[in-house]
Amino acid sequence: MNAAVVFRPSSKDGKEQGSMELKTNENGKAELDLIPIGSKLRLQVIASGFQTYGDDYTVDSATKTIVIKMQKPTKLYSIYEQNGTAPSQTDKKPAPDGSAPAAVDPKKMPPDQNAVPAADKPNPPNE
Repeated sequence: MNAAVVFRPSSKDGKEQGSMELKTNENGKAELDLIPIGSKLRLQVIASGFQTYGDDYTVDSATKTIVIKMQKPTKLYSIYEQNGTAPSQTDKKPAPDGSAPAAVDPKKMPPDQNAVPAADKPNPPNE
């Protein structure tokens, strides 16, 4: 109930014919009788607590019933997680020679050639 249903019809040549948004009734239905036969229809359903649904349809008869079963959201995908946990030092690939990856000590890294030495940095203004 109360889901937003967006209808975006377009003609056979692909020209959009506007859009209309309806809310579903207490039975979860939205009805519209303004779309001409032969139109393409982009349908989108937005409901709180569910994945947004969208698909394209062809209106090929005087009446068309489209049944949509909304899905609960799934877990978001992250490149920073592996099996639900953040990658650790042991998750890193071995070096090309087969040895374990070495820990990097920032103090032993070569200096950044573009870095400005602390003595050359301007003083921040007094506040």
